[in-house]
Amino acid sequence: MYDESGNLIPEDPWSSIVDLMSALVLVLFLAVIFFVSNYSEVTTALDNERVALQLKTDELKSAQAEMVSLNLNLTELKRREEALSVKASELSSEKRALLGDKARLIAERDVLSADRDSLTMARAQLLADKEKLVAERDSLSAERDSLSAERDSLSAERDSLSAERDQLSADKKSIAAERAQLLTQKERLEREQDALLGDKRRLLDDQEQLKSKNDQLDAQVASLTSELKALKERQQSVMTSLSDAFKQANAQGVSVDKEGGKITMKSEILFGVGEALLSEQGMRELDEVSKGLSLVLNNPQHKDLIEGVMIEGHTSSEGKGAENRALSADRALAALNYLLKKKRPSERARYERLFFAGAFGEGRPITNQQGQEQPALSRRIEIRILFNQTDTQRLTYDLTQLK
Repeated sequence: MYDESGNLIPEDPWSSIVDLMSALVLVLFLAVIFFVSNYSEVTTALDNERVALQLKTDELKSAQAEMVSLNLNLTELKRREEALSVKASELSSEKRALLGDKARLIAERDVLSADRDSLTMARAQLLADKEKLVAERDSLSAERDSLSAERDSLSAERDSLSAERDQLSADKKSIAAERAQLLTQKERLEREQDALLGDKRRLLDDQEQLKSKNDQLDAQVASLTSELKALKERQQSVMTSLSDAFKQANAQGVSVDKEGGKITMKSEILFGVGEALLSEQGMRELDEVSKGLSLVLNNPQHKDLIEGVMIEGHTSSEGKGAENRALSADRALAALNYLLKKKRPSERARYERLFFAGAFGEGRPITNQQGQEQPALSRRIEIRILFNQTDTQRLTYDLTQLK
């Protein structure tokens, strides 16, 4: 930027750094979103890449087998070429030998011709040997015919050798062309093999990267699982504290379900038959329950875990359904009001926010292993501890997203 005088205004380096850091944070955030949303797609792509790698490996093995076959064929062609060269050398040697014999025969023929001239000039002196010379002449004539026939045979053999040499030359050219073609195929196969090896290395690198990401996800899952387990252990510690408090107070007819997070009290101890008025023993038992609840609810380590306390009324299936629901509601409210009444005014407002009643009548009976209702156990008051589910739901949701 420039000012009114045309001078360059120096830029603030911190603004550029801030912009750069903002862009980097945005890119990291988008990368995390992209990784989480495309994890399953990456896994599927890896499976596809593994299948493709297997196919390419099979193709590589087939190409290697083909190269071995081509090398064997090339070796056989080299052997045939060497054999043909040896045969050509032998034929050339035989040809040279035949030409030498021909030269000797021609020389002998020249000698015989000279002898014939000498005999003709000496015919007058050798009349007595005329018959002998005639016989020799006929013999020489026959030998000449034989030499002429042999010459024709050598000429025919020479033509045959020439034709065979031409055929050998053509075969040699064909072998050279086939060898060049095989070398070309070998080079192509080597290039394809190098490409396949490159693909294999890239796939192995991708597999290593995915394994690293999987290890990171496993570490996150282990961390979240540990946090969820610790949270459940804290919730169970609340019920353990209640159970220990009731055992020390020697509370009668009070049982604690640590897994279910509830305290169960028999109606026979709290109320008379068909009544919603607390008995003296029931008040004493509720006093002990109230003390135990106060120890838990006032414990700083437990306050953030507990979201509410529900006083539930339950009856057996004996009697009419409407009357059972009304009786369970009256008993739950009686127990609730008594527990709130025992609290100091300074604490009552807090406990009124936490405590509430519920009536289930005969809707949740207690049964034995054969599924038969046990009426004495079904008639009960349950005090259910409602734990804060925010952290549990968050950890469960995070685990679900990672899996």
